[in-house]
Amino acid sequence: MFHQLAALIASIFMPLAIGAMWAVLSFRYGAAFPALALLCAAATWPARRHFAHAPRWLRALLCTGLCALGIAYAQWLIAASVVAREIGVGFTSALTRIGAEFSAAIAWARWSLADVAMICLALLVAFAIGAIQPGAAGRSTGKD
Repeated sequence: MFHQLAALIASIFMPLAIGAMWAVLSFRYGAAFPALALLCAAATWPARRHFAHAPRWLRALLCTGLCALGIAYAQWLIAASVVAREIGVGFTSALTRIGAEFSAAIAWARWSLADVAMICLALLVAFAIGAIQPGAAGRSTGKD
């Protein structure tokens, strides 16, 4: 039971970790790196096994939500780094002071059409990953 709970928590935090990595790379190199949204989608692959009991449509929505959570987390961290850099406040202070609307406005202002397309593609990939029945794709061991 504990092993399953730990695996479920890890599968939920994987897109968040990729979102944090995305923000660090974006801050370090000054580029958007929209292709990392696809990594957020790929990180939902282990989660679909833990949602195997759920109907296909619900599993697809959960995987899409996890991907969207990772993307939103990355954009929040990127927005906080932009605010911290431009205004001259500390990163932690910027994280606690900016709200969801301000973060979304900064992200939307910085995105290009290609960025939006890549994020939409990542959400579609996450939806498709969730829609795949666990054990149906690739090699099945009988334990899925």
